[in-house]
Order: sequence, then structure tokens, then C-alpha cells
Amino acid sequence: MGIHTDISHLKLEGKPVLSYIGLDGEPSFVDVKVDKPLIKFEGALTNREREVMNLLAKGRSYKEIGETLCISTETVRRHLANIYAKLNVKSKVEAINMALGSNNLSW
Repeated sequence: MGIHTDISHLKLEGKPVLSYIGLDGEPSFVDVKVDKPLIKFEGALTNREREVMNLLAKGRSYKEIGETLCISTETVRRHLANIYAKLNVKSKVEAINMALGSNNLSW
């Protein structure tokens, strides 16, 4: 059985710390190695980057995103490159999953 509790407010930046606490004589694992750093999402993305991510998450193409936001497809690509760098991800799927997991997107 596992219980997941969001305590991200306790540590907003830096190296993540992951621990498993064993109950009823089960072993505990403290400071399990995690590869990616934590990202402080509040303010991590600009309003425009969040707009791009919302439309992307809704399945819009780069062209549709550009038309909706009155920007070129090249600007959409530039926003996505900035988003990937800020979130330390390499794909749309990773970026959307990370943003959804942080409640950074508004639906």
C-alpha cells in the first residue's frame, strides 16, 4: 500500500529528496537518488508560455496556436523551446505531463 501526499510546499527548489518509510517492520529508504531537480512552477512560465501550453495540451497544432494567439508558428516554436528549457524536458508530452502534475495549466 502506498500513500502519496503533496508536500512540495516544504521544498520548492533544489535537489529533490525522496524517502520511503517502512511500516510494521518493513525497511525504510531515506534520500533515494533522484535525477531531476525540483522546479518552482509558480512563475516558472510566462503567461504567454502558459497559453501556448494550454492550447498544445488541447491538441492544437503549431499553426492553430499561432492563429489563436496572433503569433507566427516560429514564435510558437520559440516559446516551446523556452518552456522545454525551463521545465528541463525534451518533448511536448513531458512538458504537458509536468505542467499537469503541478497544476500549472488552467483548463
